[in-house]
Amino acid sequence: MTAFDQYVTVLGRLRPGSAGQARRVGHLFVVPPRPGPWISALCGLTLRCADIEVLDRPSGMPCEQCLLRAGEHPSVE
Repeated sequence: MTAFDQYVTVLGRLRPGSAGQARRVGHLFVVPPRPGPWISALCGLTLRCADIEVLDRPSGMPCEQCLLRAGEHPSVE
């Protein structure tokens, strides 16, 4: 197994200008090795990859449902 065969946990939110600031909360995405054009956050929100701003650190308001589910998800470390 190589690093390209593993899932990666990414913190992201809607890109600036794509939604109102109140909807731009930080979500946790568990990204498969070869993602399609859409991915789902732990809370169930599905977004186009092109609409996601990937964050290098926590920033802004977090999605409460993603935080709650992070403890239950085996891929989140």
